[in-house]
Amino acid sequence: MSTVTDPLLPEIETAMRLHEVSATQFGYCAVGDPALVARLRGGMVLRPKRRAKVMAALERLYREGRL
Repeated sequence: MSTVTDPLLPEIETAMRLHEVSATQFGYCAVGDPALVARLRGGMVLRPKRRAKVMAALERLYREGRL
């Protein structure tokens, strides 16, 4: 049995690794939820508003090198 994961999770994982950001820090800075990445790893799928915030955080991280 396979767990469904959000398609954005691999991109989040890569960005965290490249920029040395912890899962807790990413979740807190992206959407104010330190458990976000843990829940995504557990199978949560982002809703549109949260997805937009996470994508903006990823863009900021790649553009500015910080959240």
